[in-house]
Amino acid sequence: QYVNHVMEGGNRLLALINDILDLSRVESGKIRSHSESFNFKRFMDQIESTLSVFAEKKGLAFEVKVDSGIPEYLTGDEKHIGQVLRNLVSNAVKFTEQGTVHVSVGNAGGNLRAFKVRDTGIGIPEEKQHRLFDEFFQADSSYTKEYEGTGLGLAISKNLVELMGGEIGFESEQGKGSTFYFTLELPAGDTKAAAPVEKAPSFEPEPSEQPVLKILLAEDDRLSRKAVTHALEKAGHTVTGAENGNEVLSILESDRFDIILMDVQMPEMDGVEATKTIRNSTSRRWNPDIPIIALTAYAMAGDREQFIDSGMTDYISKPVNFAELKQKINHLNRDGLSEKDLPQPKEEDHHHPSMEEDIADIRTFLESNADDPEFAGEILKSFPGHVSERMARLEAAVENKDVEETAAAAHKFIALFSAVYIHSACKTGRDLQTGARNGDPQLCRKLFQDLKTRMNKIVQYIESIR
Repeated sequence: QYVNHVMEGGNRLLALINDILDLSRVESGKIRSHSESFNFKRFMDQIESTLSVFAEKKGLAFEVKVDSGIPEYLTGDEKHIGQVLRNLVSNAVKFTEQGTVHVSVGNAGGNLRAFKVRDTGIGIPEEKQHRLFDEFFQADSSYTKEYEGTGLGLAISKNLVELMGGEIGFESEQGKGSTFYFTLELPAGDTKAAAPVEKAPSFEPEPSEQPVLKILLAEDDRLSRKAVTHALEKAGHTVTGAENGNEVLSILESDRFDIILMDVQMPEMDGVEATKTIRNSTSRRWNPDIPIIALTAYAMAGDREQFIDSGMTDYISKPVNFAELKQKINHLNRDGLSEKDLPQPKEEDHHHPSMEEDIADIRTFLESNADDPEFAGEILKSFPGHVSERMARLEAAVENKDVEETAAAAHKFIALFSAVYIHSACKTGRDLQTGARNGDPQLCRKLFQDLKTRMNKIVQYIESIR
């Protein structure tokens, strides 16, 4: 019971942090309104299908009505309209114990569209109504324990509506319910100019692509190996796993593969040594010309040269970007690579990733695996335990100022990020690994605290959506 209370408190804190991030980005001008043609009918169908679940969970009726005179395609900021509607519907469901939540969209003259969210909930006391769009304001303190919230949803919605050039307001009667409405200029859209349906990055094969490949995946981290294998198999490829360089050599003695994906840092025999052994083979035990793509968490100057000098054909950084990996595999299989095709060192990225980006990465992971919720659930279920184990190892190494062990432990975190596509937090892990390899225990301690804070928040978020 106490653990549940702690988790609930953590989840509410996380929700507050996310809302504050949203509000601060709007108020600082970092969010821009982007208007383009979109399929409004499909948009409202998605709103209905996703939000009706929350109403039905409370036994409420959920209704959506769109005026027949509204064009199928409109021009506007689809993303932010959706965010405002989700905020308003979420509030309506939260403050309604029985009855109905009704969403409607109608014409209000010219290109002006009127959105309304009506509920049969508790309503808002008249003396509190003038402050309803204030930040951190909740209508009545007597309700705060029963109806948890951050008091930022309406403030964010007001900012977003005004950002899109519209107006927002409400009508409410205590004990009878509320109606929130906003109006926006949304001209008819161009069917041809409408943006295609956005899809999460995937590894699905396309009919025009090369035949499926037989791939040897060398990766010592079990969770990362499982995630990469899953993505490759979804594309139709056949994958055999190995945990270290010795296993790679052993498997190659009895089987043939089209390509090897080789982790650089592995126990017993690392990827660099295994690659050199394969390339220098004068016997028929291994194919010295097999394409080898390095999977690496290394980011220091000179690393690329070391991988290429060892005989690796190409390399890709962790966490693995599956679209990039797909491109490299297809390129290798079709044409092979010459030196000019090899990836060049990237300029140092001074961008400091945010918690918001971490959450966006996890959402991408979920969207990419929407067709296999069992796999996604299994990965997320095991994630907190892996974090706990790896954090203990990393903390001990940092406290003991053992830079070699710190680098190895940081590498294990980067492998963990690959499993759930967390590209943003990976920069902290890479910086920590680089600091350790440079022999800077003071920097390692600072970066460790940063990583620990980020991982705690990531785990809280994962626990809240499981």
